[in-house]
Parts: sequence; C-alpha cells; structure tokens
Amino acid sequence: MDLNKDDVKYYSLYELKQILDYMKTYKHQRYKDYQLYYMLMYFLSETGLRISEALALRWGDIEDNKINVERQVRRDNNNKSIITTLKNTSSYRTIGIGNELLKELKKFKLKQNEMILSNQSFKKNNDDIIFQNYLGNYLTPSTVRESIEKYCKAAGVDY
Repeated sequence: MDLNKDDVKYYSLYELKQILDYMKTYKHQRYKDYQLYYMLMYFLSETGLRISEALALRWGDIEDNKINVERQVRRDNNNKSIITTLKNTSSYRTIGIGNELLKELKKFKLKQNEMILSNQSFKKNNDDIIFQNYLGNYLTPSTVRESIEKYCKAAGVDY
C-alpha cells in the first residue's frame, strides 16, 4: 500500500511494546547501560512530541509533572545541528507527564550523570539536554529515525 503525506503512520500498542522490549534489553557496544534510544522512544510514545522537539529538551524544561516545549533541533545549511524556535506560537506548550515517565526520566538522568562522572570519553552537553549522545552532542531527527528503523527491523516490527 502506498502512503501519501496525509496518511498517519503509527504503531499498535503490541508493536510499540515489542519495540520497547527489544530496545530495553539491547546493549550498546560501548556503553551497555546507557539506554538512550529506549528512553527516547518511550518518551516519544508517552508525550506525543515531535522528535525534533524532544531532542532540544533540557533537564530544566521538566518541572513537577510538566514539560515546557520551547525549541527544536534541526540541521542548518552546513548539515550541523542547531537549536531553533518552534514554527509557530501554537507549538509552544506545556504538557503533563505521568509519574511512571517521570520516574524513568529520573533514573535516566542518574545513569547519564553516572556515565559522565565515571567515563572520561563520555561528555556532558553544555546545554544540559536530556537526549545527548555519549560525546555530549545533540542527536538529529534523521539519525534518530534511522536508528529506530534498525531497532524495528531487529525487533521484527515494520518501520
């Protein structure tokens, strides 16, 4: 079936669970306990944020059980990741998050800090972003999509 740009693509709850279960048990070669893509995919599934919005979030954007969405990551003309404002004023919003997601985010932050403190090659991002790679850099939406596609294939789920 051909999809046009107006078709909504989504995972069933079963497919999402299958992907998340696989991602939760996957061990990265270099940093086995840093489950960046699992946390990002779980976060996206719970919040409905766009990938570009989630990648620009900072730890300070989380207050109580709320997330302030104010920025996005995109590539500039030199293919470098940059932070920009959102496309329009209605995109700026505060969304509520559940206690389970908040608990997982806190565990992820602790693991991230542990990795930064215990590994010289694991760098801290200067902007204190949530979803940083081990070099302390921003991820790009295209990199995330490519990685999710690989996880889906490995988990036996269509991308």
